[in-house]
Amino acid sequence: MSSLIKFITTILLIILVATIHILVSYILPLPFSKINSIFICMLLLLLFTESGRVVWITFGTLFIIELYSLSPFGIILYSGTIAMLFTYWLLHDVFTNRNWTVAFFITPISLFMFRLLYILLLLTVRIGGAHIDIRWIYLFVNFLWEMLWTTLAVGAIYPFILWTQGNFRFRHSIQIQK
Repeated sequence: MSSLIKFITTILLIILVATIHILVSYILPLPFSKINSIFICMLLLLLFTESGRVVWITFGTLFIIELYSLSPFGIILYSGTIAMLFTYWLLHDVFTNRNWTVAFFITPISLFMFRLLYILLLLTVRIGGAHIDIRWIYLFVNFLWEMLWTTLAVGAIYPFILWTQGNFRFRHSIQIQK
């Protein structure tokens, strides 16, 4: 019964995150519409649960987004899933602390990995003979807006959630000993 509940909550979470991402990208004005709400939700979920199931939720969410994308099928799905798998590995083995600075710095690393793989796959498809018109300046400006606003959003949301839960404590670099 618990595996059925996990499966149903996973499906509902995939649909919810995909809906949030579509709403954010179409409702907000231009610089704010570049917020990658999928990565915000997945990074926050990864920071709080520390579960590898987040990679599968990312896969399902990006599969739904891939159906509405104009890029060749699989580019967003592959690059996003591998970037989240890389982020899971970083959070599991490298950054073992779960304070807000880790959340603030892991976001641009994750988005950089996502967009690097995205560009490499676009170039691979283009070399393979597909006609893809890439406007590099527009692409990089969009990536920078996405990295800026997504990082700021995670940097604001994660400490707020910790603070509302009562787990947020300021750490002093200099401790006075008595």
